[in-house]
Amino acid sequence: MLLGRSANSRGLFERWSFGAEYSTTQWNTYRSDFEPNDRPFNSWMARVGGQFSPDPISGRSYWSSVNYRLGFNYGKDYINANGNQLNIWSVSMGAGMPIRKWRSYDYQFTILNATLEYGRRGGNTSVVTENFFRIAMGVSLSDIWFQKRKYD
Repeated sequence: MLLGRSANSRGLFERWSFGAEYSTTQWNTYRSDFEPNDRPFNSWMARVGGQFSPDPISGRSYWSSVNYRLGFNYGKDYINANGNQLNIWSVSMGAGMPIRKWRSYDYQFTILNATLEYGRRGGNTSVVTENFFRIAMGVSLSDIWFQKRKYD
């Protein structure tokens, strides 16, 4: 089950966008040969995040067109550690950096997305504790592939 909601208002708050998501997985319906005490728990995760775009349209400087992002998530993991269900949380920050246009098409753009994330699975009182650090890079491509041409 996956529920999500996103809000992006224009006008006074056109530089900000926020999102929230809740997801759950029913691991108790998973058929396996696990012993009853080793079966995975049902898991859930709640996520919130926001994005700030200083001045994406004016093009005054490169850094004013970068999208800055911050996020947080918390939930319960499916892992069964001696009968204990593990908490999991993380905080992330990132940026969407536009890549310079190669041609003069205004509606064609490419964005390089970079993310840093730190989180923890388990806790001080549980059997298993894992701290993790994640780096992610991605590219969002935009092109004029599906536009009808006047000339072939």
